[in-house]
Amino acid sequence: VCLLTLSRGKVHVTIKKKQTCSKLWPGMLFSFFLTQTPYGYACDEGDILHTPSIQVTEDINWIHHLLELCYYFTPLEHPEPEIFGLLCNAFTILDYKDNVRKYIPLLQKLSIVRLLHLSGSYEEKNSIQFGILFEELIKFFSEEKIKHSETIDKKLSSINNFKIRQINKCIESGIKNHPYYKMFK
Repeated sequence: VCLLTLSRGKVHVTIKKKQTCSKLWPGMLFSFFLTQTPYGYACDEGDILHTPSIQVTEDINWIHHLLELCYYFTPLEHPEPEIFGLLCNAFTILDYKDNVRKYIPLLQKLSIVRLLHLSGSYEEKNSIQFGILFEELIKFFSEEKIKHSETIDKKLSSINNFKIRQINKCIESGIKNHPYYKMFK
């Protein structure tokens, strides 16, 4: 399997125990010990620390899109702590989905713009602006702060159709910059 790790970046790992492998799902935060092998890395078992709260097909599709972009846009064995943190934070949105339901598609798009920016795929001013907005908003996704969703509501309700088209353009342009963009789903 291909895993994104905090300390080593994207790595290919052979998971030795079938029981461990069968428990893993996309987007899980998984703690494990890697051992170097002549063919890469291996792990025996580990602990699942967090599982995204997947309620509908759109949730798993978004997780797959983010992970697919990570797979193609991040180099092997190059630690990307900002991208790792982005994914952890982005998947937290699903845990509080009921509080911000009407903004989920917009938050998901902003997370993709931020990912494309962090991976170096898109450097335009708008992508930076929208990525920073996502980082500001994600700070409110915790049990204590989600009650203050009026801040999230205020910031996201100010994004009009023109800005949504800009966000879509950032995503499209960022993905088209990749040499294998036609392979993406």
